[in-house]
Amino acid sequence: MLALLDWRALFFINVPIGIFGTIWASRRLKEVAKVEKRTSIDWGGFVTVSAAIASLLFALTFAAYGMAH
Repeated sequence: MLALLDWRALFFINVPIGIFGTIWASRRLKEVAKVEKRTSIDWGGFVTVSAAIASLLFALTFAAYGMAH
């Protein structure tokens, strides 16, 4: 089959599998968690995690491109 098509055509098998999986999941999987009303956002945790992820990404970027002095 790949002798007739480009090698990239091999990845098109993922399209029908993804469509099938999405339809199956939407029909079979149900939400089991109870949604809590009136919950507030943990702003301290949000800021801390965001700063940690941003710092990690900056450090990895600078290390990869050799911009660290």
